[in-house]
Amino acid sequence: MSSILMKSTRNKAHRYLKFVFLFALFLGIYKFYTVYLDDLREESADEDDLQTVFLAENKVEVYKKWLNCVKWSLMIIEDPVQFWTQFTKITQKCDEEAEIDKLGLITLKNKDEDKIAILPRNNDEKHTFITLGIGRDITGEQRWKRKMGKLGKEVDFYGADPMTEVNEDLYPQIGKYFPFAVAKNPGYATASVLKNRQYVNQSVVHVDINYFIEKLLRIDKIDNLWMDAEGAEYDLFEIFEKNGSFAKKGIEVCQINIEVHLSETGPNHLNYERFMKFVKMLIREEQFAVFRTEELWRHFLNMIGALLIILATVSLVESAKLTPKKYEFTLTTEFGPENTFTGNVKIHVNVTGSVKEFDLKVSKDLNVERVAFFQASSIIRGGPNTLGSVILDVVKKDDSIHVPLPKEITSKSIKEEGYIEVDYTGKVGEKGANKGLFLINLSDYETNLKNGNAIHLFPILEDVAAPLTLSVITPYRAGVDTTLKAGEHGSVPGKELISNNFNSGNEKVKISDLYFKINSPTALVLDRN
Repeated sequence: MSSILMKSTRNKAHRYLKFVFLFALFLGIYKFYTVYLDDLREESADEDDLQTVFLAENKVEVYKKWLNCVKWSLMIIEDPVQFWTQFTKITQKCDEEAEIDKLGLITLKNKDEDKIAILPRNNDEKHTFITLGIGRDITGEQRWKRKMGKLGKEVDFYGADPMTEVNEDLYPQIGKYFPFAVAKNPGYATASVLKNRQYVNQSVVHVDINYFIEKLLRIDKIDNLWMDAEGAEYDLFEIFEKNGSFAKKGIEVCQINIEVHLSETGPNHLNYERFMKFVKMLIREEQFAVFRTEELWRHFLNMIGALLIILATVSLVESAKLTPKKYEFTLTTEFGPENTFTGNVKIHVNVTGSVKEFDLKVSKDLNVERVAFFQASSIIRGGPNTLGSVILDVVKKDDSIHVPLPKEITSKSIKEEGYIEVDYTGKVGEKGANKGLFLINLSDYETNLKNGNAIHLFPILEDVAAPLTLSVITPYRAGVDTTLKAGEHGSVPGKELISNNFNSGNEKVKISDLYFKINSPTALVLDRN
């Protein structure tokens, strides 16, 4: 009897082990097959998404249709609560009317929600991607990196999240991780953070967003910004304003995915109001378009936020853009009784797409005498075969000049050389002034080019970091102090003047960071002893 029981037990154990083996084999095959199918789906999605870079739809017309729709549908709503509840429905309707899919929007799936982006159609090989609020998930970022790699483009990823658990091991797989929260103001404050799969309030270190971008990352262009600040986003709305802190520092943002949250404990009347003002500002200033909005849900039938996909209009019309790659400044000050100066600026440029016109930023206090464009598509006898044309029908308005070109510019037409040249005159500011070039005593000059003041001394395209040269032409025995490296100084032929030459070398410098002081000529004292 015991022999029979032992045999039966062995048979049961054998059947159990066989079942476990077959079940494990089935799971392994199923997992392999699932991963294989996922890879096939990803490859197919990549092929479809990469085709969007060849779309030739008129982006400006799409944007104008969308803008007209939201102006008539959203701008007329005055009640903040109604604005919030109707926002997603109205914007989705406007997306459909404007046929925004013609822009080539692609979907990047995260674990909890979808992100939206447009693959770049410019020639930039390197792009910048910032994630504020990683939330233990980089699925969408990994998909973007893979697609960009297939386009031959490199992406620098930067992610910040105060919760180090998981994030500190996860984000370094694609980029650089920062273990703090990024907010409007620095300090140590309460934030809503993901902990043990739940959002809880916890005191964390906050770093000022402008310091984070400008000083830590040292960049002035963000191609993609994903922001999930769990309620802190309201204070950051101002960075998207036309005269906000980003604009003043010359920081450009192209594509943004942002979550806007309501407080789960309430009240939310202030959040409704701030959200309405934010969206209306975006529409009114026409700097950004808001596409593909979605409602977010955290608990059953409890909407806690809206996911906005915001695209800079510059991204929609990126087929027509000049970007500075080098600035050459020449300034002549002769210390006459009128304290006037003459200037010459050469702005060497890259071009995206086909450019037929451009705008220069220049103070209405400067007298622009000549604007010209020079280009060369070939080399003759070892140098660029440069051809130039003076542009006569420029249009001056406030602190800008609109410049129509006699012939469109492409990357091919300026393959060897392309630059804007501007001649102008101006007057040194009185003592006590604090912008452009101004007197600091009875005879010495100083500059302040920060916070948009550069246009009071130099005509510029935009205040982006680029190699820079500066030549200050003065009488002999005048002195120039500057933050740039000294070059080789030299006499000006036919005049009793000297050219004080400086440059940034290989370092890229923003014009707003340039500083120099011009000391008036000192009397020559001879020692008769």
